[in-house]
Amino acid sequence: MPNDRFDVAKSQDDPSKPDVDALRSSETRFRALAESASDAIATIDIRSRILFVNRAAEKIFGYSIEEMVGREITMLMPDYLRQVHKAAIARYTETGRKHLDWARIQLPGLHKDGREIPVELSIAEHSEGGEKRFTGILRDVSERVAAEETLKRQTAVIQLLQQVAIAANQADTVGDAVTTTLRKVCEHSGAALGHAYFVQDGSPARLVPSSLWYTNNRDKFLPFRALTEATIFQIGEGLPGRVAKNSTPVWIQDIAKDTNFPRNRSSVELSTKTAFAFPVIVKGEVTAVLEFFSENESEPDENLLEALKSIGAQLGRVIERKRSEESLRHLSARLLRSQDEERRRLGRELHDSVGQYLAALQMNLDTLSEMVPATNSDVRLKLSESSDLVRQSLAETRTLSYLLHPPLLEDTGLIPTVRWLVEGFAKRSGIDVTMEIPSEIGRLKPDIELMLFRVIQECLTNIHRHSGSKSASIRIEPSGSNLTLEIKDKGKGMSPIILSGAGLGAGVGIAGMSERLGDLRGTLAISSDTSGTVIRASVPLI
Repeated sequence: MPNDRFDVAKSQDDPSKPDVDALRSSETRFRALAESASDAIATIDIRSRILFVNRAAEKIFGYSIEEMVGREITMLMPDYLRQVHKAAIARYTETGRKHLDWARIQLPGLHKDGREIPVELSIAEHSEGGEKRFTGILRDVSERVAAEETLKRQTAVIQLLQQVAIAANQADTVGDAVTTTLRKVCEHSGAALGHAYFVQDGSPARLVPSSLWYTNNRDKFLPFRALTEATIFQIGEGLPGRVAKNSTPVWIQDIAKDTNFPRNRSSVELSTKTAFAFPVIVKGEVTAVLEFFSENESEPDENLLEALKSIGAQLGRVIERKRSEESLRHLSARLLRSQDEERRRLGRELHDSVGQYLAALQMNLDTLSEMVPATNSDVRLKLSESSDLVRQSLAETRTLSYLLHPPLLEDTGLIPTVRWLVEGFAKRSGIDVTMEIPSEIGRLKPDIELMLFRVIQECLTNIHRHSGSKSASIRIEPSGSNLTLEIKDKGKGMSPIILSGAGLGAGVGIAGMSERLGDLRGTLAISSDTSGTVIRASVPLI
C-alpha cells in the first residue's frame, strides 16, 4: 500500500534534482505492491486523468486497464457525481480545501455494465515531477452494504412485529386491531392502500369486504375502494380467495398481468400495480384476509412475507381474545338487563301485591280499633301499635319498590327521579347531598337514564356504607356529544383492593357500574385518597 507521499530521492551530483534511477525504483516497488493488492488502486493527475490502475480495478469496475488509463476518473462514477467531483478538484486546486474527509469515505462507483457499486475510498496526495497526483484506494464494500441492508430490513421487520403486537393488543375492538395492523403494514412496506376481507361461514364459505381501510391518499383510490366493497369472493377466487384457500401469504408483482384478479375486468382505473395479502388465522381457520396495494411495481419481499405469517397468527390471537371479551361484555349486558327486568318485576310485585295487602291490613286494623270499646284500653293500644307497624311496613315497601324500579324514571325522566332518590337517601342516612343538574338536559334515552340512575344509586349506597363521609355532591354536565356524571364525597377513601374490583363489597359495585357504562360505550374513572373519593362517568349521547 502506498504512503501518503512518494519519497523522491535526490541526485548526489545536484541535490536539487531528483534521482531518476531511485524514482524509477520507487515506482517499480509501488506498482509491484499495487498489483498484489486486493483493493483497486488508481492514480490521477490534476485534470482527473487516470495515470495508473491495478488489476483489482478490472475486477471491481469491469473495464480493462487499457480502457481506463488515459481517460477521466469520472468514467467510474455515476452521472450525478461527475460534476461534484470536478467542482471539488477545482476548489482544492485553487484553495487547498478538501471537499470531503479523504481518510475514508463511502461513495457509489459505476460498473461497466451500468450497475452502481458501493466503494470505500481513501485518497492520498503526492507530487511527481513537480505536478500534483492523487492516488486512491477503492474497496468494493457491496457485501458489507448488502449485509447491513439485510440486517436493517430484518430489524425493521422485528420492529413491525413488535409494533403490531403492542398496538393490536391495546385496541379496544376487533375493528380497531385490524385497522391498526393495516396502517402499520402500509407504513412499513410503503403500500398506499390496505383493506380487510372477512370469511363468512356458509355453504360454500365466501369472503365479504369490510369497511376497514387504511390509505395515504383517500381521494385517489375512491373508485377502487367502491369496487372492492362491492366485490364478494369465493374461496380460491381473486387475491383474498387464494390466500384463504392456501392459508398463506400471496404476492402479485403486477396485478394487470394476473389471470386470477377479477377486479382487473372492471372499467374502474385501479391505480395500483403490486398487491400482496396474508391470512388472519383463528383456531387453525382463516377468519380474515388483509390485502395491500402499491402504486409501483415491486418484486416479492421474502422477509416481509415471512413476517406477515407471524403477524397473521398474532392478530388471530388478538381477534380471538377480543371476540371473547366482546361476548363476555354482551353476556354481562344481558345479565344486567335481566337484573333490571327482575327488579322491575319485584318492584311491581311489592307495590301491587304486598303493598295492597298491607294497605288492606291497615284498613282492617283501623276498623277493628273503632269496634273495640274505649274501656278496653289494652286491646285498643295493641291495635294502634299494630296499625303503626303496618304503616311503617307499607312505607318501607313502597320505598323498596321505587328503589328497585322507580316509576318516576319512565314517567318524568332522570332529573326528578334523582331528586326523589337524593331526598330519601339524605333523610334515611343523615348525609347532606348537594346536586348540580342543569334543567336543560331534558329527557335522555331510556337506557342512558337507567344507567345513570343506577350509577348514582350505587355510589350513594357505597358512600353510606363505606366512606364515613357526612356530605356528598352530584354533578351532571353535558360536554359536546357526551354527558359527564361526577359524584364526590369527603370520606376515608377506597383501598387499592376495592378500587381494582378484586375485593368484595364496593368492588363488586364498581365492576357493575363499569359494565353498565361499557355497554353504552361509556367510561368510568375513580380517584380516591384519604381526603375522599371522586367518581366520574362519561357516556356518549349519540
